[in-house]
Amino acid sequence: MKRYAKPLVSAMVAIMALAPAASAFADSGYYVNGKKYLTNDVASHSELLLKLNNEAGIDNVALDLNGARAIYKDFMATNPSLANLSQEFNNYAAAHGYQVPAGTVIVNPDGTTTPDPDAVETGIKVDAVSTIKGTSVTVQLSNVPNTLPAANTFTVTDSNSQAYLVTAIAATNTAGEYVLTLGTQVSGKGTLTVRHGNSEASKAFDSTLDGITLQVTVDDEDATLVANGADNTILSVKVLKDGVADETFEGTVKFISLKGARFAKETVAFNKGVAQVQLTSLSSPVAVVDTIVVAITDADDIKAIGTTANVNVSYVPASQGGDTDEKVFVTYAESDRASDVYVQFNKAFDFADVYAEWAINPSIITVAGKTVTDIVKVDNKTVKLVLDEAQSMNDNKTVTVDIAPINAVSSNLIASTIKFNLVDAKAPEAVGIDIPNYRTLVTRFSEPVVADIAETTTNWVLNGHVLTLDDVQLVKVGKAIVENGQPVLYVADAKNPVDNRNYVTIVLSADGAKFLKGEGKQNLLQAYNIEDYAALTDRSGQNVATTQEFKFVTPVAPNAPIVEVTEDSPEQFRVKFDQPLKDQLAASDFKFEYADGFNADKVTYNYQPLATEAPGFNTAEFVTVTPIGGQDNDEYLLELNTDWTFIHETANTKENYYAPGFNKVKITVDKANVKNILDVQMTENKVQELTLRLDDKSPVIADAYQKTNSAGGPISEFFVKMSEPVQITSSIPNLTPSQEQFGGQGIPTPTFQFVNADQSKTIDGELKGAISEDDMSFTIAPKGVLDAGTWTLYIRSISDDIGNTSATTSYQLEVKGAVAAQGEPRVIWAVAYNDVTGAATATDATYNNGDDVVDIQFGTEMSLDALTSVVYTINGKQLPVGAKVSAIEGKYTVGTTVLTGTRVRITLPGNFLAETGLTSDMTNLDQEDQQSEPHMLVISKKLTSATGEVLKGDYELPLTYRYLNADVDHSK
Repeated sequence: MKRYAKPLVSAMVAIMALAPAASAFADSGYYVNGKKYLTNDVASHSELLLKLNNEAGIDNVALDLNGARAIYKDFMATNPSLANLSQEFNNYAAAHGYQVPAGTVIVNPDGTTTPDPDAVETGIKVDAVSTIKGTSVTVQLSNVPNTLPAANTFTVTDSNSQAYLVTAIAATNTAGEYVLTLGTQVSGKGTLTVRHGNSEASKAFDSTLDGITLQVTVDDEDATLVANGADNTILSVKVLKDGVADETFEGTVKFISLKGARFAKETVAFNKGVAQVQLTSLSSPVAVVDTIVVAITDADDIKAIGTTANVNVSYVPASQGGDTDEKVFVTYAESDRASDVYVQFNKAFDFADVYAEWAINPSIITVAGKTVTDIVKVDNKTVKLVLDEAQSMNDNKTVTVDIAPINAVSSNLIASTIKFNLVDAKAPEAVGIDIPNYRTLVTRFSEPVVADIAETTTNWVLNGHVLTLDDVQLVKVGKAIVENGQPVLYVADAKNPVDNRNYVTIVLSADGAKFLKGEGKQNLLQAYNIEDYAALTDRSGQNVATTQEFKFVTPVAPNAPIVEVTEDSPEQFRVKFDQPLKDQLAASDFKFEYADGFNADKVTYNYQPLATEAPGFNTAEFVTVTPIGGQDNDEYLLELNTDWTFIHETANTKENYYAPGFNKVKITVDKANVKNILDVQMTENKVQELTLRLDDKSPVIADAYQKTNSAGGPISEFFVKMSEPVQITSSIPNLTPSQEQFGGQGIPTPTFQFVNADQSKTIDGELKGAISEDDMSFTIAPKGVLDAGTWTLYIRSISDDIGNTSATTSYQLEVKGAVAAQGEPRVIWAVAYNDVTGAATATDATYNNGDDVVDIQFGTEMSLDALTSVVYTINGKQLPVGAKVSAIEGKYTVGTTVLTGTRVRITLPGNFLAETGLTSDMTNLDQEDQQSEPHMLVISKKLTSATGEVLKGDYELPLTYRYLNADVDHSK
C-alpha cells in the first residue's frame, strides 16, 4: 500500500524545497517532540518521512533553516510570501527564535539517535564553588532568571553528613557570581557540595586553617629517633595565616614534651614566621611515642597567643637488633567495647609475618596483662585484638597494650606500650534471627555477649512462655559453621576468622517446639538481662540490655519421615525422603541384595548381598552410597561399582540382570538412624523389591535449555538432562563397562554439535564441568558463537549404565541473543506529597485521607530490605511509629526504552512532613505541582538489588528528585 505524507508534513517539506539554501545546509530540519529530523535524511529515507508524518502536529513542530529556528505554526500565521520565503523566515526567527530544549536528539536513518549539539540546558546550573568562609559560600551560577531563585531551593551539604540551611542569596558585582548565606558556619574539614535541581558543584574546605595556625614538622623520616638519650632532630614550627605561610609574623613559641624529652631551648623566637629547635631523644628499653606540644606565648597579634599544635615523635631502642626500619611498634589503641581493641602501628607492615610470630608465641601481645584470642587485620597499619570473656577488659579503667617480642633481633615487632581509657557505655542490642531448621533459633546481637547469662534458659521467652530445661536441647553462645554442627564461638585464622561471639543458638526440644505458632505464623522470642563483656566489671546496669525482641515465622512442621526407593537404571537406584533428616545416613544404614536365581521352590528368590560403602572406595562388586541431598540429608544414590555382566558372569553363564530368577533387587533402609529434625523416627524399616527389566533403549536427551547468569541474562552454556544415567569417560570416576565393552573398545566418548535451523552452520561443543551426582545432567558449551534463533543439539555415541549406546540423539533449542535492557539499582525519581486527599480504594489501600506520602522509583527490582523502615530517614529523622512501607513493580522510561523496577511507597502520619502548602490528590498525582518546601530523603548505602548489586548514585536525595530529569510518572 502506498503511503502519503499528511498535509501538514507536505507543507513543511514544501517550505524546505522553496528554500534551497536551507535544504543544502546539513543541519536544517524539523523539530518535533524533543527529536530533530534532518532535511536531507527525510528527503532520502522514506522511513524517516513516515516517522515524521506520524509525530508531527499543528502545535508541536519547529523548523530549522540554515540555523534560523522558529515555530512553524506561528511563522505561517504571518502569511509569508513564497517568493521571498527564506528571507522572511530568517527575519521572523531573529525576532521570535525557537530555543532547542534540553535533551533533544537527532533521529538517524538507522533508527538510532544522537544528542543535538544546539540543545541548551534549562534551569539554574551550579558551575563552581569558589570560596567558603564562615556562613558565606560564593558560587558561580548560569541560566539564572532575572528574578533570583528562593534561597531554600539550594541544598548545601558536606562530606561529614552535615546539612546547612541556605537563608539568603545575593548577586555580587561579578557576572555569574552569587553569595549564599548559611544558617550555620561551615566547620571542620571536608568537601562542601552545593546543589540546585540536578546540578551541583563541590569544593574542599578546611576551616581549621582559618586565622593563625601552626604547622609542625620533624626533620627525621617517620619522626623516629634512637631511644638512647643522645639521638636528636630539628623541630620546625611555621606560622600560617588562613592556610598560607605568614613571613611577617613576630612572636615566640614554647616547646613541651609530654614524655619529658629535652630541647636546646624551650622558648624560641619566630624568624620570618618560622621557629626551630633541637630535640634530644629519651633513653628507654622499649619504644615510646612522645607528643610534642608547641604554643605561641607572645605575639604582636594578641589573638594568636595561645595557638597550639602538636606532633608525635617515636623513640626506638637500638637494642631491638636487626634493621629497625623494617620493624613496627604500637602507636595508638582505642576501643568502646570490652571485647575488642583496635591497635595501630607506626607504619604499614606484613600482617602474615606478624600473625605467624604471634601464633607461635601468643604472649608477645597482651591487653591488660592477658593474651588475646586472635589478631584480625583491619588495614595495612591497624589490627583488631579479639578477646574472649576471660580476657575481657575492665570497664571504665585505663587499659595497657604491651608488645614484648621474645627475640628482639628476629622479631617483626619492637617492644612498645600504649595506654587508653575504656568506656563501654552501650548494652548489646538485637540485630536479627535465623531459622536454619524447624527447631533451631540463631539470634544475633550487636556485640559479644556473656555466656552465663545468655545460656540461662529462663532468660528466654518464646511467645510468652518462659523456656525451661525441658523445652531446649541446647542454649549456647555461638552458631554452627557446618550444617547440624555444634555452635562455634570463635575460630582464629589469619585470613578467614570466624567470630560468633555475638550469636546465641537455641535448639528446641520436641516439648519446646510445641510453643511455636502454627505454620506460617509469626513468633516472638524475647531475651532478658543479656550482658556484654563490660558488664562483668561494670555492675551499674548500663551494659545489661533491656528486653530484646526477635520475630520470625514458623516453618512447616515435619511428621515421621517417609522414604521412596526408585530405579534410575538397572545399575543405579535412588532413595528419597519426604523431608530433611537430622543426620546424614551412612552406607551401613542401607542393605542391598540381588536375586541370584530361584530357590528350590522355583518361586522365591535366592537373594545375595552386595556390600555397601561410602563414595571414593569403588570396590568391585560393592554398592556405593552417595548422599546427594545437601544439608537436608534427604536423598541418596545407590550405584553398582561393577556391571551386571560381571556380577552374573554373563559371558559364561548366559545369565543377566533381566533374566527370570535374576531380575530382582531388594533395598532395605534401616529405620534406626532415620530421624527428622524433631527427632521423630521413621516408623519401620523400609524394604523395597524392584523388578529389573531388559534395558534395550539407548539414552536420549530429555531436556535442554540455555543457561543464564545471576542477572537473568543468557550465557553461552546449555544445560542437558538425559533420560537415564549415562557414562561420560572424562567425567565419571567409576565407570561400569559391560563385559562386551571391557573386552572391546571400552565405553565410547560422546561428541556434541550445534546445528542452526538452515543447517548452514555447525559448531562443535564440549563438556563444561563435571556431570551431576546422578549421572544424568551436565553442561555443554559451544566452541563458537551461536546466533540468536533455533539450533539443534546433537549428541552422538553416549552410553548408559548397561552399555546401550545412542548413535545420535538430538534436541531443539531456542538460543537467545542480546540480554534485554536492565535497569540499574539506583533511584530514578522520588517525590513527597503532603496531607493527601482521597480515601483508600479496593485496589490501593496504601494510604488514608490526610497521610503524608513519599514515593520512590528504583531502576530495578530491589531486595526485600527496600521494604524495611530502617533503610530510610527523612529530614534527619527515622520513620515514625505508624509508618508503612509498601511496593509495586513500577515502569519508567529511559529514552524510548521502558524498564521496570521496585516502586516503594512510604506512608507517614499526616503531621510528619512540614507543611508544604500543597494538598495532593491521590487520584491524579502526576498533575500535582512540585513541592514548594524541600525535604531530604536518605537511603542506606548498603541497600541492594534483588541480585545483590549495591545501590548506585545518589542516596541523599532532595524531594522532588529526578535522575537525569526523569519524568515522575505514576501511570505506568
